[in-house]
Amino acid sequence: MSDHSWDDHDDDDHLAEPEGALDYFATDSSSDADPEDSDLDLLVTSDDETPEVDTAGSYADAIAPEADTAFDDGEAQDDEAPRVVVFAVSDPAGNVTAEASIAGSIQRIKLAPKATSMTESELSRNILATAKLANMKGRAVQRALIEGVLAAEGLDDERVEAIIEMNAPDLPTPRQADDAVAEAEAAYLRGEHR
Repeated sequence: MSDHSWDDHDDDDHLAEPEGALDYFATDSSSDADPEDSDLDLLVTSDDETPEVDTAGSYADAIAPEADTAFDDGEAQDDEAPRVVVFAVSDPAGNVTAEASIAGSIQRIKLAPKATSMTESELSRNILATAKLANMKGRAVQRALIEGVLAAEGLDDERVEAIIEMNAPDLPTPRQADDAVAEAEAAYLRGEHR
């Protein structure tokens, strides 16, 4: 056919491509040890392998999982379940721990056994105050990540701040979150934790 239109009965030999045309990992070398091996296994990492990244002195340290020394709720961890990064804040007395996602949503509230000695109203106030701090901490990490991405794109600090204030003015800074946690601890130490 000479009019260059497509037809089911056309001879498509001119469209034939080699078998590995879509194999982006294929090499032209015939000396490959295993021609069936595409080396995709090099892209797979296990949970045990973690790249070493120097984040000392940055707010990204908050993302690193910490050893849970508070108390255990006795739940078995399911290795197959999707993992959610959470940011935990405990009240100064260690009675309540709230875990929040990076979006600030509360994922879990853990109570220490000694929380049973608190009245219901004290416990509810404590849970709300601790959850508010965890929410703030999670959203502060979100802001820090956004700042990092925008800075990596080459924007200066002033432009980054303007973009965040215009699009997400409710995200606290990491310093604001840290200050709120420090103020809660100071209030507890002053005896104003009622």
